[in-house]
Amino acid sequence: MTTGDYHSNYIPIGIIEATCYDGYKLKNGIKRAEVENSQNLRDDLYSSNISSDKIKDYDFKNCTLNDLLDNMYSNAKEKGANGIIRIEIQTIKSTTQSGIRIIGMAIKY
Repeated sequence: MTTGDYHSNYIPIGIIEATCYDGYKLKNGIKRAEVENSQNLRDDLYSSNISSDKIKDYDFKNCTLNDLLDNMYSNAKEKGANGIIRIEIQTIKSTTQSGIRIIGMAIKY
């Protein structure tokens, strides 16, 4: 993986992307139907409402660069690539969402 180019012969496989948004994620073992109740706590991960009395059923998920890089690497490998070049890391910030997006070119060298 590199943010630059690879200066030997390679075959471009394609553009790959990994994106993650911060937000609430339902805890393991709990079904969404058990906790759905629309009050006003906004969930940016699933774009739904979570009742403030049900927040104990959720964990807050922060995006990490390592998780996204692992995801990107797995996607590239599935496509037959053995390298990723020209990686761009973008932060996503708005009034309702925050997260990270990584884009790169999967290659085979």
